[in-house]
Amino acid sequence: MIDISKEINAKIEKLRQEMVAARLKYNSSDHPKVIKLSLELDNLINIYTKFYDSGLYFYS
Repeated sequence: MIDISKEINAKIEKLRQEMVAARLKYNSSDHPKVIKLSLELDNLINIYTKFYDSGLYFYS
């Protein structure tokens, strides 16, 4: 059985690192790449929170 929380946490950490790198590269929080990564990160955090709070194995 796959531990979904570990998978989501790993993806969240990866996206955080990518977003920090993109902010440094583009020297802006308004660059489309930074915005895209930020939205992906927000979505994953929301999914993780709903999973953690409700115990659901899949949420979309």
